[in-house]
Amino acid sequence: MRLVTFCKIGVVHFYLVLSLNVCFSQSKQIQIMDVGDGWAKNTVNTAVFRKNSLVSDAQFQYIAYYNEKGQVVLGKRKLNQTSWQLQITKYSGRAQDAHNIISIMIDGDGYLHICWDHHNGKLRYARTKQPHTLDLGPEHAMIGKDEQYVTYPEFLKMPDGSLLFLYRDGGFWCRKSCYE
Repeated sequence: MRLVTFCKIGVVHFYLVLSLNVCFSQSKQIQIMDVGDGWAKNTVNTAVFRKNSLVSDAQFQYIAYYNEKGQVVLGKRKLNQTSWQLQITKYSGRAQDAHNIISIMIDGDGYLHICWDHHNGKLRYARTKQPHTLDLGPEHAMIGKDEQYVTYPEFLKMPDGSLLFLYRDGGFWCRKSCYE
């Protein structure tokens, strides 16, 4: 799967180029889908180290990005459909800094987990209130330890559906990798 962006003045309009053969068929079908307008003043929505901005489970596909105001936008679509349900969340990030990427992952129970706005700063993490929805709960800590200087967040989904969360703790001068 690739995320392709086309620039407008100050806004990125998100288009998805989806290869539908990923785990579902042998044919190579590609679709381009209109998603929505996003932040385009730097690469925060397209940074090379950004992981998990587009994730799928057996029924749905989810997307996350900053809009032109720096608000976190979540989207969901059924895998066999092209229209997206979008929701501007109550959260925003410092999109001016391209390190402050968004990372998402769907767990084995259908909850969407999200972290955003990290460049050597406090962990910003939330998850949906119910499975297969876009309604995020409150922002909170994961384990409450080593969560003050987070950069490069990434979720990994384990075979049993549980999640592993990876990030750099500390600045470039003093860092360690953390796993939660």
